[in-house]
Amino acid sequence: MQVRLEKSSTHGFGMNIDNRGVVVSVVPRSPAAQSGVPAGAQIVGVNGAAVDGKPDIYAQLGASGASKRVAEFSLQLADSTPPFTPSTP
Repeated sequence: MQVRLEKSSTHGFGMNIDNRGVVVSVVPRSPAAQSGVPAGAQIVGVNGAAVDGKPDIYAQLGASGASKRVAEFSLQLADSTPPFTPSTP
């Protein structure tokens, strides 16, 4: 599964990930939530580059311009990621 994620200056990405690269939680109405990133998703790639855990994810995001106020990224999620269920705002 691949999602496009835009960082906002107010919410950042709006997701918390553990050291393995698994999304632990997603902030409602955040860029991650609006892009359909579900809690429990395993992030395995950023902008097409393979990542293995939180340090790799942050390194790849930094190399791709995450320090900018607004930036857009493509996240690759493992095929075992749970299905996305939209929440009601």
